[in-house]
Amino acid sequence: FEDKFGNCEGVKSGTNLPQVHDGVAPINEPCWANDGLCSGSRVCCATVGTCVSVNGGRRWVSTGKANYEGGCNPDSLNKSHEDYDERCTQVGECHAGYMYINSKAVSEPGTMTELPRATLDRLMAGSSNWCSVLQSCPRTSCP
Repeated sequence: FEDKFGNCEGVKSGTNLPQVHDGVAPINEPCWANDGLCSGSRVCCATVGTCVSVNGGRRWVSTGKANYEGGCNPDSLNKSHEDYDERCTQVGECHAGYMYINSKAVSEPGTMTELPRATLDRLMAGSSNWCSVLQSCPRTSCP
């Protein structure tokens, strides 16, 4: 995470990114865990469907909108929930770059699924030094 996001500047929170309406389900979701799933923070990105309590540890899907692309969390789709947002037509991708910059959240190896280049580029839109070619924020210029 440090190699990929450590030098990034101007990373936008999920609520400051456009909502996605492509019908593609997110690959990862923000997960609160107290059992070593995350380091640097109790919330990190985990592969969808894996944020479940195991061996006495506690885990649950976090609903902090800043951690979801477009600010669209599961509650944003529920018309009876106070967080309902008619602009959200699907749940956004977990924003690992923002979570790292904001709280040094790191998903332990094997916790999250690597994102396709286009998805990570979308999440990092707004970072003044994101380099799509390298899929990171280099200390030097982007090739």
